[in-house]
Amino acid sequence: MKARRVSIFTYEGDRWCGELFQRRILAVFEDNGVETSFVVQGMAGYTTDLGLTTRSLVDGAGKSTLLKISRITDPSEGYVKLRGRFVSLLEVGTGFHSELTGRENIFLNGAILGMRRSEILAKFDEIVAFAEVGKFLDTPVKRYSSGMFCQHGVVLEQGRLSFLGSAKEAVQHYLKQQAVNEGGVKSHVVDLKDSPRRGSGSSHLLDKAEFYGPDGEPLSCLQIGDPLKVRVHLHLQNPSESFDVGIGFFNIHGQRVFTAHSSFEPNRTHGAEPGGKVLVCDIPSFTLMPGDYGVGIWADINGVKADLVEEAARITVVQSDYYGTGKAPWNGLLVMEQRWHLESASEKSKDSSGCTASVAG
Repeated sequence: MKARRVSIFTYEGDRWCGELFQRRILAVFEDNGVETSFVVQGMAGYTTDLGLTTRSLVDGAGKSTLLKISRITDPSEGYVKLRGRFVSLLEVGTGFHSELTGRENIFLNGAILGMRRSEILAKFDEIVAFAEVGKFLDTPVKRYSSGMFCQHGVVLEQGRLSFLGSAKEAVQHYLKQQAVNEGGVKSHVVDLKDSPRRGSGSSHLLDKAEFYGPDGEPLSCLQIGDPLKVRVHLHLQNPSESFDVGIGFFNIHGQRVFTAHSSFEPNRTHGAEPGGKVLVCDIPSFTLMPGDYGVGIWADINGVKADLVEEAARITVVQSDYYGTGKAPWNGLLVMEQRWHLESASEKSKDSSGCTASVAG
């Protein structure tokens, strides 16, 4: 019996059989005239525009295979359409030397890609304009931030396109998806009627809580600085001169790091008849640092705590470019808006008493 065709099927990221070993197996059959193929399952084709760099944060997503399916590895099925000159970049930073300036690296990288010097000079201004780092052209590349280069981002999940957009949006999509996969908010609506109660309050007044994020979307997780809206449903059993709702946020150590309370609202109206009520808490910018936070909710009647659900919900906060610098905040409990500027040492300043003093230079 003679084999006519042999194929090896694998998922990108499989570790049980390396690609080199697989190809050696196929080579044995090829030497005997048997048609062979190497098939990567889970890869879904999609079109990319000129200048789009694909990047995935997860091993086995298919990024390496996608880059090699050009003129290095032919696809076993489907096809790849190429227009113009196409070179696969198999390693981030290939063709760049960290000690050389951006200008010098243009010529180095162009030579690696097979471009003549005259061709590089003819396209130099176009290359600089495309890179958008003209002001740093004569700065060594080692001083560059990686965020200066990424304009577009692609998120792959098991070899299939999950998200395509700006680099910032792609990273945030990935972080949010990871937070959900790791056990973020299961549902944006929490039933409080049968939740365990603690404390002195014995009345069951709290019915449910709803959590919403940016654009009023049901909450899955928050980025630093995202808006948060919480709608608390409760019912009053008797007429009340005043009733309030409080929401406490606790870190993983059980420390309360922030309290929102309806009594802090200066335009709050008081007094209500029995029946169902909804108090809405709007937090324009939720600035706690990344992590998981427990949420406790309680109701006060005439200034006395009447109902408390200590572990009502849990929310997850993920990283974001809060300051717009490409650098995520890295420590502390929360972030705050801040502005910095440089003053001359000879400029006038005020001491702690508010008196103007001249600073000796």
